[in-house]
Amino acid sequence: MLDGHSYLWKPGLFWLHIFSNSSIALFYFSITLVLLYFAYQRRNYLGLNDKAVRSYPGIFLMFGAFTTVSSTTHLLSIWALWDSDDWLVLGIKVITAAMALFAALLAVIFFPKVLGKSRFTRIDVANQVLTEENTNFDIVNLSDRILPSVPTSQPNPIHPLNAELEQRVNEQIAALQRNNELLKTEIDGQKRWSEELSLLQSLTQLINEAPDFQSALYVALCKMCQVTNWDYGEVWLPNSENTVLECSPAWYTNTTTLEPFRQASEKLTFAPSTGLPGWVWSSRQPQWIEDISVQSDAYCIRPQAQVAGLKAGFGIPILISASDRISCAVSAPCCATATSEASTSSQESRVLAILTFFMTQSRAEDKRYLELVTAVATQLGLVLERKQLEEELRQERDFSKTLIETSSAFFVALDAGGQIIMMNEGFLNAVGYTLDEVLGADYLLTFVPEADRKSLTKIFRQSVRSQQPILKENYVLTKERRKLLIEWRGKPIFKKSGELDFFFAVGIDITERKQLEQELRANKERYRAIVEEQTELICRFVSDGTLTFVNDAYCRYFNKTSEELLGRSLFEVIPEEYREKTQKHITALSLKNAVATRDDQVVLQNGAIHWLQWTDQIIVNSEGEIVEYQSIGRDITERQRSVQESARLASMPLLSPSPIVETDLAGQVRYLNPEAMRLLPDLQSMGAEHPFLEGVLSMTAVLQRDGSIAREVKIDDVYYEQVLHYIPEIECLRIYAFDISDRKLAEQQLIYNAFYDQLTGLPNRALLMDRVRQTVQRTKQNSRSNVRSQPYLFAVLLLNLNRFKLVNDSFGSKIGDQLLQNFAVRLETCLRPTDTLARLGADEFAILLEGIQDVSDATRLADAINQTLNLPFYLNESEVFMTVSIGIALSTSIDDSDRTTVETQESVNSVRDSLLQAEDLLRHADLAMARARSQGKACYEVFDAGMYELSIDRLQLETDLRRAIERKEFQVYYQPIVSLSTGKIIGFEALLRWQHPQRGMVPPNQFISTAEETGLITPIGWWTLREACLQLKEWQEQFPDTQPLTMNVNLSGKQFNQLDLLEQIDNILQEAQLAVGSLKLEITESVVMENPDWVKDVLLELKKRNIHLCIDDFGTGYSSLSRLHHFPISTLKIDRSFVSRIGALGENSEIVQAIVTLAQTLRMDVVAEGIELSEQVSPLLALQCEYGQGYFFSRPVAREAATQLLMAEAQQRGSNPT
Repeated sequence: MLDGHSYLWKPGLFWLHIFSNSSIALFYFSITLVLLYFAYQRRNYLGLNDKAVRSYPGIFLMFGAFTTVSSTTHLLSIWALWDSDDWLVLGIKVITAAMALFAALLAVIFFPKVLGKSRFTRIDVANQVLTEENTNFDIVNLSDRILPSVPTSQPNPIHPLNAELEQRVNEQIAALQRNNELLKTEIDGQKRWSEELSLLQSLTQLINEAPDFQSALYVALCKMCQVTNWDYGEVWLPNSENTVLECSPAWYTNTTTLEPFRQASEKLTFAPSTGLPGWVWSSRQPQWIEDISVQSDAYCIRPQAQVAGLKAGFGIPILISASDRISCAVSAPCCATATSEASTSSQESRVLAILTFFMTQSRAEDKRYLELVTAVATQLGLVLERKQLEEELRQERDFSKTLIETSSAFFVALDAGGQIIMMNEGFLNAVGYTLDEVLGADYLLTFVPEADRKSLTKIFRQSVRSQQPILKENYVLTKERRKLLIEWRGKPIFKKSGELDFFFAVGIDITERKQLEQELRANKERYRAIVEEQTELICRFVSDGTLTFVNDAYCRYFNKTSEELLGRSLFEVIPEEYREKTQKHITALSLKNAVATRDDQVVLQNGAIHWLQWTDQIIVNSEGEIVEYQSIGRDITERQRSVQESARLASMPLLSPSPIVETDLAGQVRYLNPEAMRLLPDLQSMGAEHPFLEGVLSMTAVLQRDGSIAREVKIDDVYYEQVLHYIPEIECLRIYAFDISDRKLAEQQLIYNAFYDQLTGLPNRALLMDRVRQTVQRTKQNSRSNVRSQPYLFAVLLLNLNRFKLVNDSFGSKIGDQLLQNFAVRLETCLRPTDTLARLGADEFAILLEGIQDVSDATRLADAINQTLNLPFYLNESEVFMTVSIGIALSTSIDDSDRTTVETQESVNSVRDSLLQAEDLLRHADLAMARARSQGKACYEVFDAGMYELSIDRLQLETDLRRAIERKEFQVYYQPIVSLSTGKIIGFEALLRWQHPQRGMVPPNQFISTAEETGLITPIGWWTLREACLQLKEWQEQFPDTQPLTMNVNLSGKQFNQLDLLEQIDNILQEAQLAVGSLKLEITESVVMENPDWVKDVLLELKKRNIHLCIDDFGTGYSSLSRLHHFPISTLKIDRSFVSRIGALGENSEIVQAIVTLAQTLRMDVVAEGIELSEQVSPLLALQCEYGQGYFFSRPVAREAATQLLMAEAQQRGSNPT
């Protein structure tokens, strides 16, 4: 050991030595004190009679001396740092070693005896002392008998001593008995605690292994019943409104005789204070029933309980306190140990569950059992609460996962290093990757264009530093390196420690929206450029004249900017004497009078007055409301000046290429220039009665006031614009006429094009809707004026020309147009002059039938139309027969909401309501037409309210159908195809079924047509084919000894017409790896004959792939028997309608025999569909029909049931499936 001076260069080491040795010394001294204390206590505990016991103090003293010397050694080692006495240190160490050896020797000799003695417990010692005391007491009592009798007259000196001794002994015995009782209570408590701990440990393990809350309740109930010997147990849970108790699925019984009692319990509910569960629920305390049969109100189903043989019952609540900790009442009201604290705790808690137990024997209340079960239930509640919370958390996680996976939005999560840790299916589908390809990849390197990575990294870091969310648009690269513009909303998620956990972002694809916005901006720019390039003045304003838009020409004309003009009134530039006239002109514009012209004076910025001619029109929104007005103006100042100049030159020779006429104020013609005499030769003779001068005399007062007026007149087929002047100098009227026929014809053509069909000359949809709207308003007016009379009825018929597309595709659009024109002519022959015929679209027409008596008028017209279509149309030297589907909607099918409106309230709102009702009427007719089309050709239907509901239901069905693909709600059922001669299964037909979450199992005839119309039949068909092939492969491997099973799968017309048909089938076959020739595809006759040449090529390609082809429902469609043998068809399937007619003796089997003979001639197999009776099998065999399917053999069944059919057949053959 180094001396103290050696530590001066290392002070830290010096102080470490001081601290360590001091601590060791203090520890040794404490051991000495503890040993001395134990020695004293052990000695008093066991007494001094045993030699081994008396050796305890010596051994403890020896160990104490050893530890004391050892601690002294460590203290001396500190002192020896400065004053090294080697002899002293050596001496201490020798003494310590000697005492250690001596103490070990004592331990070897005496420890076995001491340990053997230590097995005595307090109870054994107490019993020994008690026995000794009792013996002494007996000896004392015996002394009374052996002592000589002392006369009673003389006091006996021993009796007082004996009495005192007896009293002392009794006191000691009583004290020992009390100690004994306390010890027994302590032992019982330890045993009960041990039982509770054991039961709780097993329950906790079982509950932790349970998959959900109900399973946890079940295992807890079973365990408690088994440990505590109850015959029956069940759980009751409060309902969501917390009004009654409902039976939980968790229950237990050790005998099947109690199952009827369980069935009765499942139908019950308990209100508070009703039945045993209700008692426990309301009191929130355990309840014990010794015998149900003697307590009339103990249980709600007492008769059933007596029948089941139940007697004793027990119920206990599991409670959740206000702090969401679950506890249980500590005792029952009937228990003497119930405490007020437990009651208070129960009242502040709510019930999580009620556990009830029953047995077939009477059982008195067991306080020990109550305490055991109550204590276990307390801890059980904590475990069940955790299990319930775990289940709720799992459900929330599942919901969040489902929400993310099914959402159309994009969800991405990145770790702190920018690596991908989560992506949903929506984003993966959009970018073309799989999750395995991108998981763990760097997001920026994989998806972000290189030019954007630096800025996006900066944004990420700023968001993490500020702990704020971000909103960012950036491009994302797909697997094909296409760019998608995504709008992201991201937020960093941090751990409790403040460290970044991950970065979560939600995005939506805005590529299309941005493109549409760009197109809209471009359109607006193009519109603005077109408007700005116009030389005419263009402005828009609202009803009070406030300007909302002006073009550049308008701004230049008034020498102001658009900012100065917008928001100001249109009337500011109009002289005050013309403003009222202009306001009335604009107010007069309406839906009926949508366009009008006016001439106005305007005052320019320099004070000059100019004349402008405006063309005003209304602008309406989608609801038919006038929202703005637009005016297009041109300067006519020069024209007006010319008119004025002509007045000043009235006395000059009148030479003009246009007609000029002068009359006096009475209308007598004074002068005609040559052009007027040429164009109006009878004007001189007719005077004021001539159309050219009609109304002129009534304008005299205005002309004398204003000086001139312009107007338009029509004479024969010529339109003139007249400019009338009053010439006061000669008191006459001078009229200048300008031919504007070309302009008027152009305007009329524009109006015609807006309201009439160019091909047929019929009114178009706009004009029809206007007339229907007017008819609706007329109906309302009629109802107001004739309240008690029969209402005015009208109808709308919507007609669809069936198979028009086929004619158009076959003969060309020119012949198709000719057919439409001829069809329109035929329709007009069926109508009255008051009816309106309109063409709405390519092959769609409509008829407005006014003033009818009832629906029979409309149906008679529909019959007449169908009758006239019985005659052929002659097109391109060919006869073509056409049919129509007609939908009829009566005016009574719309809600006449304006019936109580007074006539003076005819406003824009009523016009809008009428327009909406007109649209409703047309929609009703369209629904009826759709129903007629579904009924077949040349049919008509009258709308009823059920059609609208059916339409809504069909729309909902289409929506559900689209979601059914995503949610995987479709199932494939399999119907066996059997050999009629052997009855063995040779294959299956795959049939689609839809398991709807609300509607249940939806049959195919309710959704296949909708799937075909919406195009969803294609993905559904490919999914069905794939599932059927994979299932067939599984059966072929499971039943190798069975003859090669085949699978028939229906192929829809839309699937068959797909260009990638062969590619899709090849991919499925490659995936399934079926046995050669085991796949059969079923198609209908109409598919085969629709395009025979192309179909033949496709069928040949399928045959090269060893795929058998079947004609489904043969005999119900149309096919050319002369061409049937040209197709590689292997099987004809006889439609069930023919098979169902066959009798037991073979009657009504001629069609089936013909089909079988045809198939044998063409070397094809025959399968009879729809065999439902045993009597149909023998005639089919007699007709040499080889195979059949139908309910007689088996209904379509699920995959598991079909497997069982094959397994049963394999067992009959004696082969074992693999």
